[in-house]
Amino acid sequence: MQEAVQAEARRLGVRFSSEEAAPLLGPWPYLPERGEAATDVRISISMRVTVAEFMARAAERVGASETLFVVGATLAYVGRLQARYRGAYAASEDDARDARVDLRKLKLPPPYRYPSPRKAVSAR
Repeated sequence: MQEAVQAEARRLGVRFSSEEAAPLLGPWPYLPERGEAATDVRISISMRVTVAEFMARAAERVGASETLFVVGATLAYVGRLQARYRGAYAASEDDARDARVDLRKLKLPPPYRYPSPRKAVSAR
């Protein structure tokens, strides 16, 4: 989850620098829709203070609550992993293949699905 928050914050131009990020050209495409009432299930997460600051700044940038930013960024990150993860540093090729298979088993809503590199090339 922390990797997802950091990756999405970087994609949005949120960094620790003196420069402000350029304005977004459109709405953030990964804002989850809250179609159902909140549940009684609550979770608690811990993250490094630097990641928490990135999260807060990125959530503000896209006009989302911190919670919805974490959910949207995480789903988008999983979608990118499904399409692009190769497992180059896995302990073995079997472990890498198993990880890719497990990732592909996850059913994501359409906004979070990415075409695989092979499908994107064949569609051109």
